[in-house]
Amino acid sequence: MTVPGKGGRPKKTERGSLLPGLLPGMSLDDPAVSERMGYVKAAFAASRGIKNGWKGSIAIPPGSLIDDICMEWEKQTNIPLEIPFHTFLLLLSGYLIEKGVTVDVEGVKIRPDVWTIILANSGSGKTWTKNELKPIVSGAKEIEATGAAGAAAWLQSLATTPQGVWIRDEFFQFLKQLDTVGPLSDVKDYLLRIYDNETITRETKRDKIIVEDPVVAILGFNVFDTFVRGMTLESLTDGFAQRFGYVIAPEDPKRPWRDYSIWTIPGESKLDWKERWEITKGEIKSSYTASKNASNFFKRSFKNLSKIDIPESFYRRIMWKSHKYALLYHVLRNPSSSEIDDEDYAWAARLIGLELSDAATILTKAGFSDLGHTLDAVEQLVLRLKEKGEPITVRAVVRGTRAIKTVAEARACLDILGISAK
Repeated sequence: MTVPGKGGRPKKTERGSLLPGLLPGMSLDDPAVSERMGYVKAAFAASRGIKNGWKGSIAIPPGSLIDDICMEWEKQTNIPLEIPFHTFLLLLSGYLIEKGVTVDVEGVKIRPDVWTIILANSGSGKTWTKNELKPIVSGAKEIEATGAAGAAAWLQSLATTPQGVWIRDEFFQFLKQLDTVGPLSDVKDYLLRIYDNETITRETKRDKIIVEDPVVAILGFNVFDTFVRGMTLESLTDGFAQRFGYVIAPEDPKRPWRDYSIWTIPGESKLDWKERWEITKGEIKSSYTASKNASNFFKRSFKNLSKIDIPESFYRRIMWKSHKYALLYHVLRNPSSSEIDDEDYAWAARLIGLELSDAATILTKAGFSDLGHTLDAVEQLVLRLKEKGEPITVRAVVRGTRAIKTVAEARACLDILGISAK
């Protein structure tokens, strides 16, 4: 994830380009460009299938513990529901990581170390939510690395708690430090190794730090406007950025903050949740196995979604989350069964779709505010060309779409939409 340094976002190298930092001087056949374009295509494809409103409800199993928690947050607070939802998932993930729980997918054992960045307004209740939920969904170990002044101190914190959760506020500032020569710049390499659960070794003249089998679930927070102003399309579509799921947590106009002077969750609700969590903990197995139906569902989903022309490396990275989310959903739905089923994977697919949809919104705001409108205009133009029986060509798109200035931009938009052109 390349974050612009001092001076803000890089200048466009091609005046008027819809895709700054990605297309100018490059070919769509370039593997690096293809990788980035794949992320854009998948995100915009997901966003077109999701309506406005609070989208998260489609990813919550009715009657589950997380469902009850989100409903109570909706009644008692104006906090965006994405925050209790993903905070709960993080704490659940942390508990499973602490207990070494895995899901076996055709011989491969996978841990639920999910990485998520939530973009919400300042004062949105993230710390309050964590403090309310942590005593309920107990058992996750928190890594105290946020205040580390340098890479060695950060790694030492990880060595103290190599398996756990890391919650970090002002995540954009942290990312910016990773891409600036300075005391934390080595942490980016550590995170890449953590993502693959690889041993990390740091040796200096004075000491040696070794972290074996790091397994970390990450929940980062940032103000939406700060994040999208600071990030660029290039920074959001590199391989590091694609390891995170992105969640936008907007204010709910139906729950104006003026109506909630005090946030209070009833004690009886918290007691009930605690009892239900204790029951769930007692039923959790040390390992789970994806059933044949679940495996077949994943393979069908893998093949169907891959019809969007996106690079293999990005696609596999996104789909790999399905196994982690499926494990979390299974523990929510039926922890006493050692087999994860196709319904668990179906819930996981919904959550991944939500994340991709929000990623599309972020890409639009961060890289090029008018791309969504331009894609709509291209689609309308293509429909008109088809109705007239005229060929669909990149030059026709340049001539017929005011915002598109070059053949490269026309080809890129058609590529994102999955439309073939002559």
